[in-house]
Amino acid sequence: MNQMQYYFETKDQLLHAALERLEQQSRERWAARLDELPQPVTAAAFIEAFLAEVLPTDEVGRASRVAWTSYGVLAMTDSELAAQPFVVGPDRLEAQLTHVLERAQEVGALDPQRDAAVEAALMLSVAHGLAASVLVGRRSSDAAMDILRAHLVRLFAPAAPGPKTAAGRAGKIQPVAMAAVASGRRGE
Repeated sequence: MNQMQYYFETKDQLLHAALERLEQQSRERWAARLDELPQPVTAAAFIEAFLAEVLPTDEVGRASRVAWTSYGVLAMTDSELAAQPFVVGPDRLEAQLTHVLERAQEVGALDPQRDAAVEAALMLSVAHGLAASVLVGRRSSDAAMDILRAHLVRLFAPAAPGPKTAAGRAGKIQPVAMAAVASGRRGE
């Protein structure tokens, strides 16, 4: 405990550092999932890799999700704790998903009538809800992933041809841009 006190003056600082480390580890696992995908990565595949990382599909993911959920419960009673990385991390992920969806709209892979920010918020919320459902044993990680995939199929279903859609585009986004988004930078 003395060594912990040397590095962290307060329990809050320790908790913040732990959550930031969990987020970093999750990003690393997400990047590894992306590296395994055929290039260039489609927006749908990019988002599916993210969603797979959100779900507790293995022991590492489960431990990370339990810690993140515990932090969330603690943040409900401590406004100072809630104002820190607990809110910043999900906001950052939501912005990244929004960016990917906007890029998909630009290349005709996603209906331009959809609100990319709303779709990103929905995906993140549904994924976190399903993750909690897996943690408590309500459904398996495979069943939760099937639900998320069904949502992605509906989301990326071809829109009726219109002035902003382009028939025949596969929705591929340059891998450099996808890597930049996964690492937290906005890709061009």
